Amino acid sequence: MVPIKYRVVGEEDYAFDVEIGETGEYRVSGGTYTSQPPHTGRLSGEQEAELLAAVGALGAPGAHPMPREAAAFEAHLAIYPPGTYYHRHIDQFIGIGTRRVTCTLYLNEDWQAADGGQLRIYTDPDDPQYGEDILPLGGTLVTFLSARFLHEVLPARRSRMSITGWFRTREI
Repeated sequence: MVPIKYRVVGEEDYAFDVEIGETGEYRVSGGTYTSQPPHTGRLSGEQEAELLAAVGALGAPGAHPMPREAAAFEAHLAIYPPGTYYHRHIDQFIGIGTRRVTCTLYLNEDWQAADGGQLRIYTDPDDPQYGEDILPLGGTLVTFLSARFLHEVLPARRSRMSITGWFRTREI
């Protein structure tokens, strides 16, 4: 596997680093929106194969044109070890409204409801407690308007992987 290293940076207190080595070992450090301190681990052979297949399926840059209004596509790989979750949030940083559409592709085979880790999207503006749960089953693609829907990741009982990205516009 080709090593991957990237940093996700947002508001001043939101940044974390992800590193995946040649043999599938990973380290996630920093961040304020997840429930766990920095952690390390190793991708299973199955997870590594799923990640490589998903990245390969994306094709070469430019193979899939972006929507007319989009100026860029930002993405990251999320690895949730057992017991972790992601607090309720919206995919827009305060004062920066460039994220338009959120897209999440799940990489988890044979996922069951008992495994947890569902994406809960709050879809009813008249009932802020009502949410629809989506199982993070491999091959499932979820899209929604980034600035409109509050959402969260419920606690996972096994390791959970996804690629999440945002179609972005230029700041006006």
